[in-house]
Amino acid sequence: MDELKKIHKLDPMKIRQSLLSVFVFCFATLSLNGAPLQIKINSYNTHEEIKIIRLYDYNWVSVNDFIEKFGQDLRINGSDFVLKSTLEKKKFQIYGGSAFYRVNKVLYHFPTTTEIIGNEYFVPVNEFLKVLQSHFYPKIHYNEMENTYILEPADYSISGIDIKEFKNGSMVRILTNKTFLKKHCSLWQGTNNNGWLYFTIYGGSCDTAALKQSFPSGIIRYLEPIQSENSVQFSFKLRHSITGSEFYVEKNPSSIVINLRKPITSDLKEELLETRSKWFIDTIVLDAGHGGKDPGALGYDGTKEKDIVLDVVKRLGNLLQKNLDVKVVYTRKTDTFIPLQQRTRIANKAGGKLFLSVHCNSVKNRKISGSETYILSLEKNAAAVQVAELENKVIQFEDNQEFYDKLTSEQRILASLAQNTYMKESEALAAVIEEKFSNNLHKKYAGRSRGVKQAGFYVLVGASMPNILTEIGFISNRNDLKNLKKASYRQKVAESLYHALREFKFKHEKEVTN
Repeated sequence: MDELKKIHKLDPMKIRQSLLSVFVFCFATLSLNGAPLQIKINSYNTHEEIKIIRLYDYNWVSVNDFIEKFGQDLRINGSDFVLKSTLEKKKFQIYGGSAFYRVNKVLYHFPTTTEIIGNEYFVPVNEFLKVLQSHFYPKIHYNEMENTYILEPADYSISGIDIKEFKNGSMVRILTNKTFLKKHCSLWQGTNNNGWLYFTIYGGSCDTAALKQSFPSGIIRYLEPIQSENSVQFSFKLRHSITGSEFYVEKNPSSIVINLRKPITSDLKEELLETRSKWFIDTIVLDAGHGGKDPGALGYDGTKEKDIVLDVVKRLGNLLQKNLDVKVVYTRKTDTFIPLQQRTRIANKAGGKLFLSVHCNSVKNRKISGSETYILSLEKNAAAVQVAELENKVIQFEDNQEFYDKLTSEQRILASLAQNTYMKESEALAAVIEEKFSNNLHKKYAGRSRGVKQAGFYVLVGASMPNILTEIGFISNRNDLKNLKKASYRQKVAESLYHALREFKFKHEKEVTN
């Protein structure tokens, strides 16, 4: 009653009106309970049904029912007509028989009076949703298919957890709304092998009720999130013992990944070795650009791109066969014309693990020199489209051009999806190649590394493996052309490519076997 007096500034008439409103429902137009209000916190949770009544020809929601399902510390002071609770870590109070409510220490005003029926506090649905959006859930949207209101809590830096099971362990992906550094996180196992694994994110916050879950199978039995003032801790109860664990931070998508390794049985070990062998780089496909009736780019003196790149590819193949335990497949070893689409078919049929297409560049500006290496992108990229158009002109020599017409429509999407599978590896290989060019060629000879770029090269479309196209120099530049015509320089190019492939192979296979 003291709280109510403060609100009404000791006005006896207002106090009387407030008390009378407690009983007004007896005379109001009060119908049977309406269809429940369906609400869920975050889109990945199951919904809860909140009690609704029909009063004064409007739908009113039970605040008690909402707090019981989504809040904490529900208390009702019957003498003062106050409902007290905690919602999203904020103090939330509603004053029955009045139009006031309080969030933390600030007093606010409803457009209408809160009604009390029995021991339940009711507020019009629309007004209650506005309060929730203003103070607790800034993102509220209605899912018409599910007939459900979805509430998104404010300021949570952790939005969800995804767990995938593999034969050799589990991968836990913690989805975050901001990028955490590795130093912000800590991973450790419980003492005396007590079956618990703990992961703490300092500065993290989450909806603990939404993320708490159990799992019917796999390494993890259930997950218990604990929110403190300065951090969030995920406690994983393990169903099986593990032999090791590690974590790393990813930027795209923004997440933290925890890998859990389980003991390897003899059967599993044999299966893993077989699986790993599929990822070993034991077959490398080398593609010398152009050939036959397609000369490629031409130098000012008539030098043909197809001749330079074929010589480089054959030198590279010899180095690979001599020094690495790999099978080398050539799309062409002679001056023959091979359609672009046929080149990746050769690579796939041979079981290739890497596809490298070698070319020389040519532009109108003859001052431009150096190397650049490309990965496939079917999106339009103004910076690289000129190079792609030049290399793609080879299709004018092909008898069947329908493949490329289709590629501009539905096959473009399929090709993009296939390429995305090997994007990370292709980017890594391209970066190593440009690094070797920079160290072994450009420091001694003129020119520079022009970096890793993306463009829509038809010759890379359809390769089911990491694939890149490298432009080893500008045949339109006199100095580059002078170097490319020298056998000693072409050998240096081949050696640079060899060292890049060797380094990529060893690093890739080390990651697979660890």
